[in-house]
Amino acid sequence: MGATRVRFAILHSRRAGRACGRPLNLIVMPKWAPPLSFPSNSHEDLAVIENRTLTIRRFRTGSVFRIVAAGAFLSLVPFACLMGVFALFGFHTVTWNHQPLTGIVGLIASPFIGLFLAALFTAFFGVCLAFGLWLYSKIRPLTLHILEETDGGA
Repeated sequence: MGATRVRFAILHSRRAGRACGRPLNLIVMPKWAPPLSFPSNSHEDLAVIENRTLTIRRFRTGSVFRIVAAGAFLSLVPFACLMGVFALFGFHTVTWNHQPLTGIVGLIASPFIGLFLAALFTAFFGVCLAFGLWLYSKIRPLTLHILEETDGGA
């Protein structure tokens, strides 16, 4: 089942109370396939993905650190564990104090090394990113384009 692109003539407003001249673009997708013997005439089984624009004047520092921490921890820790599996088989992929850790020691040490690196990267890049976004917010607001799924029953 493919998605059906529908172009409504409803005017999309960026700010409350002000309408702009762009029509609202919607993508209509079925939530489930109707049975072949009973074709559905209602629109309650459709999900609508709406293209929206968010204008952000200022990020909170905690939000920036949360985003950076999620990216760092969810990428570096699994990668370090994978390198620990390689170290278990004798590869020199885990190093501590300029000495390779192989075998079970490398497997056990690798998640802790990944946690340490992720915390270090989060602290450094979180501060840099928060400072950069703070400077950018002094110039102009940040605009994000998001896809939001809503029910198409109405």
